[in-house]
Amino acid sequence: LIYATLRAGLEHQKLAAIMAEEGRELDISNLPHRASGRMERGAADELFAQVKAEWEADPNDWRNTYRIARAYDYAGDRPRARAMMKRAVAQFHGSEQ
Repeated sequence: LIYATLRAGLEHQKLAAIMAEEGRELDISNLPHRASGRMERGAADELFAQVKAEWEADPNDWRNTYRIARAYDYAGDRPRARAMMKRAVAQFHGSEQ
């Protein structure tokens, strides 16, 4: 279990680095946040709707799946975020040449 958790974390970091390098990481810096640091619900819902539309247009692109995983996380839906990130990793490995 510990190995699987560490491996997943490393895979997520790898995808995050690629997304940042490509300029495709979600930028939430200008969105309203609560005092706790969490994004305000309305802003998270808007972000999610935008990212979901992108994902629905091409759900087989690991980048879109990564972005929707992050949007689920920002919206507070951790189980779906984890499931979609796992899918993004699988898609990434399927797309490697």
